[in-house]
Amino acid sequence: MNLCILTNEPFPHGLAATNRFISYASVIAKENNVKVLIVKPTEFGEIRNKERMGTFNKVDFKYLWDDTEWPINSNKLNKLKIITIAYSRLIVFFLKNKFDSVIVVSNNLLLNYVALFLAKVSKTKIYLEKTEKPPYMKNRQNFIYEKLHSFSYRSFTGIIVMTFELAKIFKRIGQKNIFHLPMTVDLSRFSNLKLKRLNKKLVFTYCGGGNYERDGLKNIIDAMIELIQYNKNFKFEIYGPDVDTLYFERIKKRIKKKYIENYICFLGQKNYSEIPQILFNSDFLIMCPTENFSSGGFP
Repeated sequence: MNLCILTNEPFPHGLAATNRFISYASVIAKENNVKVLIVKPTEFGEIRNKERMGTFNKVDFKYLWDDTEWPINSNKLNKLKIITIAYSRLIVFFLKNKFDSVIVVSNNLLLNYVALFLAKVSKTKIYLEKTEKPPYMKNRQNFIYEKLHSFSYRSFTGIIVMTFELAKIFKRIGQKNIFHLPMTVDLSRFSNLKLKRLNKKLVFTYCGGGNYERDGLKNIIDAMIELIQYNKNFKFEIYGPDVDTLYFERIKKRIKKKYIENYICFLGQKNYSEIPQILFNSDFLIMCPTENFSSGGFP
């Protein structure tokens, strides 16, 4: 079987979405051909993925633009050129290669509709993976936006969802072919790990990609402030990039104002290979996502 995964997620080093499809793509690739195509450059700031193409865990991958880095400070015309050329290469790639199935990991309407068009032309089965609610559920005032998303969901051969709640949502939208694939974890990443602790304090851990508002970091900090009143034998480790946002600055100021710097530490963004040990050392892994954010919200 030849399987293609289309995405705008960073690869092979990324966050939850990337790790999720790597976990099942690696299993499929043991006896089949799996190709990951990253349409849009994903890197900015600290560059984690420098190679445009290669093989990771037997999964072949390729960035369709000439570079993995997105020119965040470039002008709009140059960004439009990059996207246009990347999508042109995607079309050419599909004309030259035959796939049995395609999985799209994306919230992007443009990618979803281009993928649906290519699948129809090539008579290929195409599936959408969804781990969160439809993005239009945040703001139902945009009627056209909602209809475009809903129509695309019904147009896929099927949808792969992570929870039964999501299955109910997409069934109501009109998609009948729904496959429930629960949270996947590549257990091999955690083999042969040993606990590494400098002290006996409880360790609370948050790992994120910089979208602290989406993950409800302020609510977690407030919970830690409450916890200090009852138990001071802990530390809260925050792993993620130092982003230049008002939300993040307010969090850091709140920590200083409450004099709790000894309990809460920002340890920066870590690479893919370091994450398993960080998680293994933790007593509690914390995230507090809200319903009201652009990607739709967790079910």
